[in-house]
Amino acid sequence: MPSLLSAMLLRLFNWFLFAAELARLVTRLAYTLAECAFRLLVPKQKKNVANSVVVVTGAARGLGREIARIFAELGAKVVLLDIDQARNNETAKSIRSDGGKGFSFTCDVTDEDQVKKVAQKIGRLIGEVDILVNNAGIAQSMPILNMNPNQIRRTMEVNTLSHFWTIQEFLPKMLERRKGHIVAVSSMAGLIGAANYTEYCASKFAIMGLMLSLERELAQSDEGRNIRLSTVCPAILSKGFECTGLPFLSTWFPSIFPSMDVQVAAQEVVTRILREEDVIILPASFSLMHRLSLLLPHKVGRLVQEYLDYMVFFIRSGLSKSGTPGVGLQCPRSPPLVSEGTAPQSRNWSCVVSAGSSLQAPEP
Repeated sequence: MPSLLSAMLLRLFNWFLFAAELARLVTRLAYTLAECAFRLLVPKQKKNVANSVVVVTGAARGLGREIARIFAELGAKVVLLDIDQARNNETAKSIRSDGGKGFSFTCDVTDEDQVKKVAQKIGRLIGEVDILVNNAGIAQSMPILNMNPNQIRRTMEVNTLSHFWTIQEFLPKMLERRKGHIVAVSSMAGLIGAANYTEYCASKFAIMGLMLSLERELAQSDEGRNIRLSTVCPAILSKGFECTGLPFLSTWFPSIFPSMDVQVAAQEVVTRILREEDVIILPASFSLMHRLSLLLPHKVGRLVQEYLDYMVFFIRSGLSKSGTPGVGLQCPRSPPLVSEGTAPQSRNWSCVVSAGSSLQAPEP
């Protein structure tokens, strides 16, 4: 009898603990939802980055270059990392000519030894890093059965493994100082698959997993909770992305699904980094579509993706699919392989930066 009573009391105690934890969870959920709703109406104030040290990988051109320029305009000390020494030096020189603080370091971010050496040099010559922007990335388009193992390996090294090497070098000092911000440039292709871009999508999905796991890992310590994380997922990109290996895109209804050129995208990215947003989807209209697709059954979500495929189309040689003038630029037929922030171009390309597109561009 006493053992039966003890078992009943233990069971009641367990139910009490469960109810208490559930009530705590519901309270925290309600508070967090209210906070998110409030931030939709009143955005968080942008932090001041004057004299902060900002490292940008893949900074020689494209999105990385523009992000670096904007941070420099805000008074940050911008450190440019890229394998393309000439273009990287030119970007740093341009920043300095505009009155900013730009420092160029040639570095292959896929080589952990090079990353380690350049991190030590940055700390010694410029200062401890406050914001790390992992932007370097490459892409190629072709069916999975046609992919070269070396190209697959290179894509994963540039797009994914480089994040590990830079984080391992710069995060320890951030934890020691109890401040820092790590930004990873992923893609909508890291949220939704895209035909003929399996290696690119896989590398970008991996970034999402890395950042989500890192968030949970940092939450386990007081020092880690002071580190901010942001993951950037651009969707429709138009002019200013020449020689990236991706087609230039437009939409049937640009007022609803606007395409973004590199300057506009970079400005939006930096603004939302300064507000410490954790996931940055561009353009904002795609954020709602993505969340909707997650709530729906897989087959229904796939229909949403197909709808987005229809909404997004190519611009080639400055002309849209309907023959009207567009905002796109013509890429050279055979750009070299490969520097950070650039990519090889395939003759059969498909829309990677729409949501799972399968439209095929005509052969040149």
